[in-house]
Amino acid sequence: MSHDQAHISFGRYLRAAREKRGMRIRDVSAMTKISVHFLQDLESEALHRLPEQVYVKGFIRSYAEAVGADEAEAVRLYLEKSRQHHVPSDSKADGETPRSRFWPKLIFFMAGLTGIILASIWALSEFRGHGDPPGKGVLETRESREEEGKARAETVTAHLSKTLPASSTGYLLELKAVSDTRIRVTIDEHGPREYGLKTGDQLALKAASRFDLHIPDPTGIVMKINGNPFTIKGKRGRSVRVTFP
Repeated sequence: MSHDQAHISFGRYLRAAREKRGMRIRDVSAMTKISVHFLQDLESEALHRLPEQVYVKGFIRSYAEAVGADEAEAVRLYLEKSRQHHVPSDSKADGETPRSRFWPKLIFFMAGLTGIILASIWALSEFRGHGDPPGKGVLETRESREEEGKARAETVTAHLSKTLPASSTGYLLELKAVSDTRIRVTIDEHGPREYGLKTGDQLALKAASRFDLHIPDPTGIVMKINGNPFTIKGKRGRSVRVTFP
């Protein structure tokens, strides 16, 4: 490892590799199926807006692979930066105190515990069948009839206040295509943007406060919100709209 590389951070390392290849950040997004906003958070090293390390390491490996960088080195630089970010400092420039670090850790702990409980409830509801009451890890749907001559559609609303605790760092939506499909997404007030997914493709999107999704075929998509799996009840070929919170 060169002396310069020893002092570079993971965000600059990835950005330098991208720029060396003459790639735009949208090019990386198209190759990795990771949203532009999320890639920008990686390059700017906005650790407070990134999800758990297990997810971030996977995204960094995908980014590094797309731009021809060393995946292991990129992850190592990220872990080093992450340790520095969480190490207590007496420096005035750091601005953190033990009290200021206590509450975020407590919130993350409670969110993780709640996620485990919700995942267990979801698994139990799936095991017992579709006759169980909705609202426990399964998104409720209601069918709305359009005017004569228009196709029927289903509207899905996820009440996160009941199923998922609010997050101070926003919401991470992970999608995986189980069959070829398309999806239109509005993130916060940006969009909409349409994605074409092949079977097995994965897409990670991050929002500060709101997602609005239009899914032509709910049976072709599985998704997680902040690491918690959710199932959309819908019929094949019957488009749905998912909004949350």
